[in-house]
Amino acid sequence: MSKDLTISIVNYNHKEFILRCLGSIYSCSDGLDIDIYVVDNDSSDGSVDTIRRSYPDVKMIMNRQNRGFAKGNNQVLRIFQSRYCLITNPDIIILPGTLQEMVSFMDSNSDAGIIGCKLLNTDRSLQYSCRRYPTIITLLSRGLLIDSLFPKRNISKKYLMMDISHDGIIPVNWLTGCCLMVRKETIQQVGLMDENYFLYFEDVDLCYRVNQNWKVYYLSHVHMIHEFQHTSRRIGGLKHKFYHTKSALHFFRKHGLFLNRGR
Repeated sequence: MSKDLTISIVNYNHKEFILRCLGSIYSCSDGLDIDIYVVDNDSSDGSVDTIRRSYPDVKMIMNRQNRGFAKGNNQVLRIFQSRYCLITNPDIIILPGTLQEMVSFMDSNSDAGIIGCKLLNTDRSLQYSCRRYPTIITLLSRGLLIDSLFPKRNISKKYLMMDISHDGIIPVNWLTGCCLMVRKETIQQVGLMDENYFLYFEDVDLCYRVNQNWKVYYLSHVHMIHEFQHTSRRIGGLKHKFYHTKSALHFFRKHGLFLNRGR
């Protein structure tokens, strides 16, 4: 009989966050048969040794260089044997009942290929993690701060789905990759994450492919805490913009410049 859940965490010099994340997983996983994988992208902050001492049951995959988010998670997605895999960031804190609720939803909804929960900031305010597909106009608006010049257009608000109530169970275009639970059969059908993305848009791309034959659901009644922007954006402003722009161009070349904005 297969395990309930595999958890995949890609780590790169996030010792403080990943230790807190792992602690929350172990304290909130009662009743579930889980595997936990940490894919380390050549960290130099001592996080690997600390994880091995503090959480010896965690399975470690060691890379000799920073292979990025997609390649790192694919190392787990290729081999996991459970019914579901939770792709999560080191700066996520699991709350009681969250994992059990998500597994139960997947068990009860065979059309669900990917699900995500409501993410909260550290002050428990809402973090907008379900979104409509991006367009060139969306990226220009957010990157060049066009919304601040033309506030009535509300381009970013529509993209972030700030114009709808974040209550209930909502089929969505895509969910941010900091917390995605995916069905094993879905990965077998649609394939792994696209490794042409080093950082950013791999989550948009995966959800887009999943949405062709499955559904992507946002569960507002299930909560996790996400210490937003502490991890990926620590790589620096210019590098962040470079990776984001490069990934966006690859996504638009692959799927078309102007996707249907959807719901």
